[in-house]
Amino acid sequence: MHGRGIFRVVAVAALLSAAGCERDVDSARADLAVRQAAWQRELATIKAQHAVLAERLARQPMAAAAAKETPAVTRMRATLGGLAQSLVDVEIQMRQVGSRLENASSRGGDALQKALAEDSARMTDYFQALAGDVAATGRALDDLGKTTSPSTQSNSVDEGG
Repeated sequence: MHGRGIFRVVAVAALLSAAGCERDVDSARADLAVRQAAWQRELATIKAQHAVLAERLARQPMAAAAAKETPAVTRMRATLGGLAQSLVDVEIQMRQVGSRLENASSRGGDALQKALAEDSARMTDYFQALAGDVAATGRALDDLGKTTSPSTQSNSVDEGG
């Protein structure tokens, strides 16, 4: 009878442990859902800022005349294109977090929490980099506006004669 008692205690402990792990998994999934919603909002904000920058570039006098586009405008278009690709890359990373966490959940609650913390830190870094890129692109666009304004443009070919 003593062996049965130990078996029952071990069985109950295993069930409680499994229930605790399931709560950890459920808790991490809920935490992930909250974080993903915040990431979606942040991504949407940065996408909107990117759209504003693209619109500002399109309104530049030298950007409107594609045949007369300056190297600075071409670089700015490339910068905006790179930022757009970065947005896509971050969006892909956001989608992959869930599957990485599902894989981690098979290794237990501690592994799951660690994976969630690592992915959250990674996403924070991505968003900080994107915000920095948007700010730098905005400053570059401000500078471009100063160098391509009609008052600072001269056409040296036509001035000669």
